[in-house]
Amino acid sequence: MPHPRAQEPLVTSPLLPDAVKSEQILALLRSYYEPPSNISATIFALSDELRRYDDEISRCENDFSTPPAWIHDVASERAQLQEHLSKYRSLLSPIRRMPPELLAGIFAFLKPSPFDTAIIPLFRLLHVCARWYNIVTGTPTLWDFIAIGENAAHETAMALLPLFLERSGTAPLTVYIRSRDPGAVSLLANHSERWRDAQRESYLYWKDLAFFCFNTVNRVEIFAVAPKLRDLLILGDSLAMFTIPPLDQLQSVSYCRLSTADKLTKALETTSRMLHGTTARFEFVLNSGTDSSRFVAFEPPSTTSNIGELLMQIAEHLAPAHGTLFLNNILRSLTLPHLCELSFCATKFPRNQIYWPHIGFMACVHRSSFQTTLKSLLLEQVVITEVELLACLAGLPALQCLSIGDHQTIAGFHGGGKHYGVDHHLITDSLLSKLTLSTAPVGSQSPPLIPNLRMLKCHSRLQFDDSVFLDLILSRRAEPSSDSPMFGCKVRWMAGHFREIDSAVSARLRELRVLEEAIVCFFSAELEDSED
Repeated sequence: MPHPRAQEPLVTSPLLPDAVKSEQILALLRSYYEPPSNISATIFALSDELRRYDDEISRCENDFSTPPAWIHDVASERAQLQEHLSKYRSLLSPIRRMPPELLAGIFAFLKPSPFDTAIIPLFRLLHVCARWYNIVTGTPTLWDFIAIGENAAHETAMALLPLFLERSGTAPLTVYIRSRDPGAVSLLANHSERWRDAQRESYLYWKDLAFFCFNTVNRVEIFAVAPKLRDLLILGDSLAMFTIPPLDQLQSVSYCRLSTADKLTKALETTSRMLHGTTARFEFVLNSGTDSSRFVAFEPPSTTSNIGELLMQIAEHLAPAHGTLFLNNILRSLTLPHLCELSFCATKFPRNQIYWPHIGFMACVHRSSFQTTLKSLLLEQVVITEVELLACLAGLPALQCLSIGDHQTIAGFHGGGKHYGVDHHLITDSLLSKLTLSTAPVGSQSPPLIPNLRMLKCHSRLQFDDSVFLDLILSRRAEPSSDSPMFGCKVRWMAGHFREIDSAVSARLRELRVLEEAIVCFFSAELEDSED
């Protein structure tokens, strides 16, 4: 006689979705419309139904007389209910309530960069859901960075270039090319009015672009058709390709590989036509060969410029005396009434250093308005004496950010006992004491040194007394009753010079940070911008 339960019909739950219900829930998930008002009650009912199914399955599994087909059917129905419930719960997911503009801002982190031309992450977003697909394809700024390299992804990038140009709409373009493919240059030239920032890691970039796009062998003004270009990088070898760059629309101009007096003169002369606040960067390629004397004799014409930031970089090693004279000559020729930031750096640092051009700097200070305009002076890679530094700072009362550093020799890469660089100890108790603010007696003729300093960056051997360092921080901390920002100090210890900071001093520094009066960070030179 068959088991009585085997004759019973299978009771199907009324909450099981049919084809119409399944299509409705999928439409809701894809559309991102507001969920139905009864969604909470539906979720509660489905959850309750799942518990009933769980109880039934458990009872059947413990009843050995229950046919396996019965258990299979009940489990199958439960799985359908669980999937249906998951879809309903997805309608209440917090990410569904996130505004599309916020999602687009998050997606922007997956855009390619000059250092990683991968475009796969951006395309993966297209396969998540219909809403993400619409946001990604409908946001032009997600497609406004075009990076074409010479690696294995070059063919893929070239194939997708028309798609990027189409989906970027009318958004200003940032173009980064490491390829000499004329097809890329030709296609991008058709959109030159949208260029915002164009760079190419090749001398032929500007030359190819000029000749290929404009079909002329004369000097050309190729940026007349790029009204949205804001950042321009020009290689020294390409200066002759231009008449006048679009200086009235640029925010920054970088001149690289300036290796002859003619190139240096042309580059410096253009600063007189730059708008107020423009950033100018110069990379000087100076060699220590037999012809290095030409840099000593170089005397550029006097130039007055309204640039706001100036960076001078020495790209090759030059004898200290020649390098100092060269920079002195440049600074003596410049008048910079609106300069806010001045910085110096050397490639292959610390193998190469820059020796402070004190005479030229003081001459530039005398002609310019550094007393009221210069807010940032970055000298970490510059060898400067305490006397020279204090003389400079005495004339810079508006300075808010100062970067300085100690120096030490390093061993050559190939051994042989050869060393590079110089041993120079700048950050001492003496200097820290002079940078410490003190209440000047009434009638004192000596004003406080850089009273507005809010950030001090040091590359240090840590060869100073911690209590002297603490006195400096305490003298410049933000007063609790004032609205001034916290005083900040970043100290990077040099390789081989790590030591523990005095425990009492460390405790006081932590207290200042909690009180939001000062923030001090110590970290290794190998961990740039990392806190220890």
